[in-house]
Amino acid sequence: MVKFFKNNLKYAGAAISLAPSAALAQASRITPLDPLRGGSLETTVGRIITWILWLAGALAVVYLIYGGIIYITSAGNAEKATAGKNAIIYSIIGIIIILIAYLVVGWVTNILTSGQA
Repeated sequence: MVKFFKNNLKYAGAAISLAPSAALAQASRITPLDPLRGGSLETTVGRIITWILWLAGALAVVYLIYGGIIYITSAGNAEKATAGKNAIIYSIIGIIIILIAYLVVGWVTNILTSGQA
């Protein structure tokens, strides 16, 4: 069972990382696949940082899933259960930090491009 999850984890990660860009395709002009579309320096740097944050968020979600799988398959092993819990906690903390960083980057980019807060 664990071998099945380890083999298919990469496919789940790819599907999860592409899902947000498909859902927000109409709402946002910045796509994770094309951060360098031209524009001012501030806009380009903001796009690059946004792309990096999307990638970090996808990796954090994959790590969250991995931690859940480790926790579920611990089968009473206290060390594996602790490792799974820690992975879940650390990935949730990472997701929160990434969301805060995404908001700060958007705010700073808005200030630099429009000149007002």
